[in-house]
Amino acid sequence: MLALAEYNGVFIESTITMKDGTEVTGFRYRAHFAESAETIDYFESNWEVLFANDMTYEPGEYSYYQHLLKYENNNYLVYKMVSPVALELANVAKVTVVNIISASYDIHINEPLSVTDKQWMDTPSITSYYYNTGEFCDSEVFIHAAGEVADEVLAQLKAITTKYTAKLKAVEESNKDHRVDDDEAEIFSAIYNEQKKEIETFLKQHKALKTITITMCSC
Repeated sequence: MLALAEYNGVFIESTITMKDGTEVTGFRYRAHFAESAETIDYFESNWEVLFANDMTYEPGEYSYYQHLLKYENNNYLVYKMVSPVALELANVAKVTVVNIISASYDIHINEPLSVTDKQWMDTPSITSYYYNTGEFCDSEVFIHAAGEVADEVLAQLKAITTKYTAKLKAVEESNKDHRVDDDEAEIFSAIYNEQKKEIETFLKQHKALKTITITMCSC
């Protein structure tokens, strides 16, 4: 079966052979396809479907991405394609799918990234925090050092997250029946938003601190 359950799809890595003999590696994501030999056969024969643009920022009518970044942290495994390049299908002689990776499209990285960000993305995160984006979406923000960061700056950052962790824990411990009603949900939301605002202000003052925001959405 080509089709897959809702929220799932595949990242497709392919070798694109041009009519002049040159070869490039390209990446695309296609929802509702399974990680299977049938999927490979389908996309090797249906270039228009594979390379058709989905986003307004993608160049031309068809395109591929030059790089696929992988981010692993706290049980997350998330991918992000970067560096889109326009593709003229009339110049293509052959497409060979060399790898496919099953991945859900209801979880994604928010930040615009480049391949040069890979270096700090692979380092351990300093800390993280949550916030609710509404409309059935939640986000976790991981903070990394992309350069030299003074120990006192790291201590200040951890003090901020520790402060809000304590606030959230106090609300949880006051909830005897462990059921979150509307009033408590508003309290949690207010704490999350207050934390988000304070940390974002702090990060603007320290440019060597970078973030990866993973957003998860469901219906």
